[in-house]
Parts: sequence; structure tokens; C-alpha cells
Amino acid sequence: MDKSEFIDLLQQMIDAVRPGKKIRLTLLRTPENFFLGKIAGDQYVNIHSIPIAEKYRVVISSFNAFDYKKFRELFKDEVQFLSFGKDQLEEIVSTANQSGYYLCGFKSTGQGTISLKAVPDRTGQNYLLNEIRNGIINGLYPSIYMLSDGSHNIEIRDDFNIIMSTEKHLDSGPVFDLFVSLINSFRAIHDRIMNQIYPESGVSLGLPSLSGISFKRDQGISDNTIHQTACRGFTAGIIEDSPIGKAFYIFEETYTNPFCRLTLTRDLITLISMPRGSMSSVLRVISNLSGIKMVTTNGN
Repeated sequence: MDKSEFIDLLQQMIDAVRPGKKIRLTLLRTPENFFLGKIAGDQYVNIHSIPIAEKYRVVISSFNAFDYKKFRELFKDEVQFLSFGKDQLEEIVSTANQSGYYLCGFKSTGQGTISLKAVPDRTGQNYLLNEIRNGIINGLYPSIYMLSDGSHNIEIRDDFNIIMSTEKHLDSGPVFDLFVSLINSFRAIHDRIMNQIYPESGVSLGLPSLSGISFKRDQGISDNTIHQTACRGFTAGIIEDSPIGKAFYIFEETYTNPFCRLTLTRDLITLISMPRGSMSSVLRVISNLSGIKMVTTNGN
């Protein structure tokens, strides 16, 4: 879909959703080029979505935080919710700047919470970027970015949700640019994760048949450091011996149904997503691991 088509459709969908003062745009990855969508009561009758790219859709809603949590729970088996990490900071700011938008606020969490705002111009943006980078060094990771051109505001969250005010006529072009830029950056890794989460029919679901995503390992990083870093924000399984080195599972909350498994050798860290696992959680693990300076290999 091209930009003009997206803008026209989005405006029509927003009118149909009839939100209050806020509209939520959620980017999802679908197994195929369609969105089945089970309807669970009247609250989802008016859900609308736009196919922004192959196997990616933008869902338009007026969900608040509670409504969105219920929506995620209901649809988690049909579509994959997404996430991105601190490494996308420069890309988001650069893409926004091309449309005349500047970083004017952010929220970071981790070892504490910090939330700052600034005037939407180059000076204010540079101040905020320095604060974000300093926060990352101290274990504070950005989760919400506020962008503005002085008239319109866009809030982009690290779960691929964009929140916009409907009090003025929406400026939808930057939304398209942000989503497309992030899709292009993540498509290759998304494809690899999807092949693990949705293995081809007839393929055994046992671990030996699953193709992992491997990262070159810095020799100065211990198994325990990798374990602690990868599991940040999740429930960690114990490190165990494996036929090729060490391995451990990662769980979302309780010790049931791990969503991925990491194996550690002298040279590589290999991540295997569990069938029907959570792509959003797997992406967060990959983002966690990026903090210890690894490079994705070209192999499977």
C-alpha cells in the first residue's frame, strides 16, 4: 500500500471508530495476508484494520490501557504483537525529523522511572536524546517517545502502538513513515521468528527440528551475564548442560510454556522461539541481548 492510500483509508477508519480524544494505532504481524479476528461481544464489532505491508496490519481503535490488554489476550493466538528496543531510537528520530517532527518527550523505565519533556525543536530534541542515552547507561530504557511538529502530537510506544489526539485533523503521513521504516528494519528478523513460531505443517515440533537465530558471542561475556541480561523483564529458567554447551528457557511470568530457549557455546548464542510463542517477548529478549554487543549471524 502506498502512502496516499494509507492516509485516505486511515481517515475513513477513524471516522468509523468514532473515538474520544485519543486514537490508538497498533501494528500487528499476521501469519498470512489476512486478519481473521474473532468477535467477542459488541466491543470488537467496530474494529478496523489496514494492510500496510505484506503480513502487517494497522488496527485502529479507541482502546484505553485496560481495553488494549484484553484485546491482546483475546487475539494473541491469531496474530503476533510486536516490540522494539532502545536500538531504534535514532531511526525513529531521524524518520520523524524528515516529516518536520521532533522528539519532545519520553518515558524510560527499568532501574527506576524517568519522564521528561522539551520544546519540539532541534535544541530540545538534542537535550532529550542525551538524557535517554545517559539513562540507558544507568539501566533506564525508553518505552515511550513523544513527537511533535508544534501543532500535532504523536506518541509512539515500544509495543508498536501509536497514540494520537483527534481534537485536530490528524497528520497521518508521519505515522505511515514510522511504521514502514520499522517494518523494513525488522522484517528479516520477524520472518525468521515467524518460521519458528509457526513451523511448516508436517515438521516435528521438537527442538532439533527448529532453526535458531544465532549471534556471535564476545568471549569476555560469561554465561551468567548472558543469562541475566537476556531474561531482564521475564522469568528465567535455570542454566543447564546441553549437548553443545549450556542452555536455558525463558518464561513470560510463571514456569509454564516457555516462549524461547537460548543455547550458549564458546562462540555463539542461539535463540529458538517455541512454537506458538510470543514474538513480542522474543523481540524483547533480542533487544536485551543487543546490550552486550552481539552481531546476528547470516546463518539460520
